[in-house]
Amino acid sequence: MWLTMCALFPPLVVRTLLLIELNLAFRIGDLRGVVLDVAFSFLLVAIALFAIRLARWGRLAAQGVVLAWCVVNFANYEHIRELGSIARLTYVGYVLDQTFFLGSGLASSHPWLLVLAVVLLSISVWASPRPATWREPFAFGFTALFAFAAVAVMPHDRRLSQWRSTHVVAAQVGFWNHTGNSESMFARPRSIAGADLSGRLFINTPKQASNVMLVILEGVSGAYLPIIRDRHGAENVVTMPQLDAIARRGIVWSTFVNHQRQTNRGEYALLCGDYPRLGAGEPKMTELVGRDRLECLPMILRDHGYDTVYLQAAPMSFMMKDQFMPIAGYEVAVGDTYFSRSYRRNHWGVDDRAFLEQSLAMVRQLKGGAKPWFLTLLTVGTHHPFNVPSGFQSEYESGSDAWAMDYLDRAMGAFFREIDAMGVLENTLILITSDESRVQRPQRGDIGSMLAQSWGFLIVLLPSGETMVIDEPFMQLDVPISVLDALGLADPAGRLAGRSLFRRYDDARDLLWGNTHFHLVGGLSAEGGLAVCDWGFDHCVGTELGDQNLFSPTVSLSNLAPSSAGWLLDGVAAAAAIPGETTAQRDVQLINPGALPLNTEAPVQFIAAGQFLSIPAGTQADVEIEMSLAGPPGGSIRLSHDLILGRRQEYLRTANLKVGQTLIIRYSFLSETAFDEVELRVWAEAVAVAGMEIVTRSARIRLAPPTAGDPAYGLTEYETRIENTHG
Repeated sequence: MWLTMCALFPPLVVRTLLLIELNLAFRIGDLRGVVLDVAFSFLLVAIALFAIRLARWGRLAAQGVVLAWCVVNFANYEHIRELGSIARLTYVGYVLDQTFFLGSGLASSHPWLLVLAVVLLSISVWASPRPATWREPFAFGFTALFAFAAVAVMPHDRRLSQWRSTHVVAAQVGFWNHTGNSESMFARPRSIAGADLSGRLFINTPKQASNVMLVILEGVSGAYLPIIRDRHGAENVVTMPQLDAIARRGIVWSTFVNHQRQTNRGEYALLCGDYPRLGAGEPKMTELVGRDRLECLPMILRDHGYDTVYLQAAPMSFMMKDQFMPIAGYEVAVGDTYFSRSYRRNHWGVDDRAFLEQSLAMVRQLKGGAKPWFLTLLTVGTHHPFNVPSGFQSEYESGSDAWAMDYLDRAMGAFFREIDAMGVLENTLILITSDESRVQRPQRGDIGSMLAQSWGFLIVLLPSGETMVIDEPFMQLDVPISVLDALGLADPAGRLAGRSLFRRYDDARDLLWGNTHFHLVGGLSAEGGLAVCDWGFDHCVGTELGDQNLFSPTVSLSNLAPSSAGWLLDGVAAAAAIPGETTAQRDVQLINPGALPLNTEAPVQFIAAGQFLSIPAGTQADVEIEMSLAGPPGGSIRLSHDLILGRRQEYLRTANLKVGQTLIIRYSFLSETAFDEVELRVWAEAVAVAGMEIVTRSARIRLAPPTAGDPAYGLTEYETRIENTHG
C-alpha cells in the first residue's frame, strides 16, 4: 500500500500543480488523464515488485525504475509549465546537449517536491517486503491493464490541452493521436511562397546604401504590445511598455505570423526567406549545414559590399549555429565568449541587459567603418529558466516569464536610447522581431495555445521616419526580400521567397505555420479559411475568418473534414522541401575543432548531442570521431560515443582515455529505410581532475550514395583505437 501511494505521488502532484498554477478548473475530461496516472502508477508498482522478487539485485533495479518515474513526471511538468505542451521523446536529445542541459534541464521549479518524491519512493522500495508469490505483482499488473482498457473506451475532450487527458508515457505510445496518412490525395496544387514584388511600394527607398540592424527577441509575442493586441481585441498579463513606445515611432505589423516554435526554425525563416519545416523532420538550419554557401539575406548583402555580423548571448555550438551562420553569409558570428561581463550569467550566456550593452561596442565599430553593415542580434535571457539578476525589482512575480520580459523590455529601452543618441537611426533600417512566441492560452486547449504561439510581431524604423500600423497579414519569411526592397537593391533572382512588407497587395495568399510542441499545423488560406490539423491530418478544426482578426480571442473553431484542408496539407508538404539544388551528398561537422573544458562537478558532460539529422533511404553514412584529452598528467575520463537511429541505440563505444591519448572511431552504416531522427552523441564521465580539456580534431558524418554496386546494408566498423597524442 505504501509503495502504491508513493508511486501515485509524482503524477497526481504534477497534475494538481498544473491545474492550480494555470488557473484551470477540473473538468470531466480530466478524469481520463487521472485514470492514466493511476494505470501507469500501478504498472510501475507491478514492475518494481517483479524486480524485487525476481533478482538478487532486484531492489537496485526497482530503485532505478522509480527514480526514472520521478524524473519523467517532473520533467513533463516543467515542459508543460513553460511550453504549454506535453514532453516528447523527439526532444530528449536537447536535454543531452550541454548548453540546454545545464541552462534549462537542471532548472526545477519545485526541487523540494522532486526530492520528496524520490525519497518517498526510494524508501518504499527498500522497505517493501519481498512478495512471497507472484500473485501480488500480477495483481497490480492486471489492475493496470483494466485501467488501460477503461481509458480506451473513455472519450477525450479535444477542447482540453492534451496533457489534461493523458499521461506523458501514454503520449509517446499513441494514446492520444493516431498516425494518419499524410499523402496528398485530396490536395490541390498551389504556390505557397513564391517571390512577389508586384505590390505598390509605399515607402521612400534610400538614395544610397543604408545599414541594417535586425534585433531578434527570444519568445516575445505580439500580445505583449498594446499597439498590436488592441487591434485584435486581446488581453495579456504581460506588457512591454518600452518596446511598445519604440513601436509607435515606426511601422508596426499587427498580424505577423511566426512560422514555428524553436529558435533555429524562426531564425531560418527570418534570414533565408523560406518556410521552416512545419511538421516532423530535421530543421532546415541543421540540414543545410555542410553546404559551401546559402543565398540567405546576409550572403546577398555581403555580395553587395556589406559587413555582416551576428551576435547572440548563447553558445554558438547549440543548434550548429557556429556552422550555419558563416555559410549563410556572416563574416563574423560569435556567441557567449564575446561577452566579458554580465549582471548574471548562466549556461545560456549573459543576461539581456549585459548583452545589449556590450553589443553597442560592435555597433560603434561598424558605424566607424567605411562600408555599410548588417548586424543581427539575438537575445536569450527570456529562455527558460530566465536569466535575470536576482535583485531585479519588477511588478511581476520573481522567476516568472513576465519578470524576464520586463527585464528585457527595460534593456531594450536603454539600448534604443543609446543607438538613437549615436545617430544610428539616421541611416539604418532597424527591424525588431522575435524568433518564436511563448504565449499560452491553456483555457482554450492546445489549439488555442498553438494559435497564440504563432502570434509574432514586427517593428520597422526607417531613416525617413514613417509611422503606421499595418493590418495586412505578413510572416517571418517575408523579412529578407523586404529588406532588399527597402534598400532599393535589385531582386537577386535567387531563392528568396515572400512578399515585401513595404508594398500593398490587392490579393491575399496562403499563410502557413506549425508547432513542434503540439504536433499541429495551421494555415490561413487566400480565401479566408482558417484551419488547424494534427500532423497526421486525422483531425482538423477550422472556420471562415471573415472580418475577424486572426489572433482575436473570439475566434471559434469547429470540426472540419480533413479533405477540406487539402490546401493546408499540400502547403505543409511543399514547405518541407529544401530550396535550390538538392544533393545526395552532405558533410556535417558535428563539433567544431578545438578544446572544450571539462567540468569536474558534472557526472555526465555531453560534448555533442541534441542535433537531429534526416537521412534518406539508401544513403551511406560515414562517421569519424577523433578526440584527445589534454590537461594535468595523470588525468583520465571515460569517453563514449553512440549512434541513435529512430530512437534506438544502434552503436556504442566507450573508452577510458588518459591525458595525452587520442580516441579514434570510424564506422559506416547503410539503411534500407529513411530516418528523420538520427543523432550522434559524445559524452564524458568520471572527470575527477580539474583543468582537463577534450580537444576535438575531427567529429563529422559524411552522407552519400553507396559506392558499391551491391551495397551491404547495416553497420560496418573500420576502426576503434586509442593512440598516444602527437604534437
